[in-house]
Amino acid sequence: MNDFILRIIEMFIAFFLANIAARRVNNYYDNREKNKLMKNRHDKQMAYKIIDLIDRKTIKHILNRIGSGDLYDEDIKKLDGVYFLGNNDEFYDDKVQVKFKTFKNNVGKLNDFTAREFSSSEEKGHYKIHKYRKVTKGHEMYQKNLKELQSILDDVEESFYDLNDIIRDKYPSIFLEEQN
Repeated sequence: MNDFILRIIEMFIAFFLANIAARRVNNYYDNREKNKLMKNRHDKQMAYKIIDLIDRKTIKHILNRIGSGDLYDEDIKKLDGVYFLGNNDEFYDDKVQVKFKTFKNNVGKLNDFTAREFSSSEEKGHYKIHKYRKVTKGHEMYQKNLKELQSILDDVEESFYDLNDIIRDKYPSIFLEEQN
């Protein structure tokens, strides 16, 4: 009789422990799925913010203006918006984050260059590239700066298109909603 009772108690304990283990495993997988969904939702919101700040048409327009030696306050605001978004937040998806970080770093280089080589013009909110007219070998400095600027602009444009393409592949619904 004692053996029978011990076996029942052992079976009850085994069932009880198996039930606890099963609940923990289920909770682990439920939380894991919730985290995946939360991270995916966060990444999609980040992508929305970026596309809201700057799209293909806007970046092309800004880069063309800067390439011609002109910079406006609204251009600075858009580029700074992307740059500071990258300082305050990041993507959970590593592939997208790498492309975003590259783009952000290139925008940072462009911001540094424009802060160093552009100065105010007569028009409020408008900046022009330094021409170095009163400096010996000023024309050479100007040409060197134009080459450096063009190189930076090419890097910004290429990294933006890479980022845009990976966002388009990962979250195509963003671009469908943008068209509507």
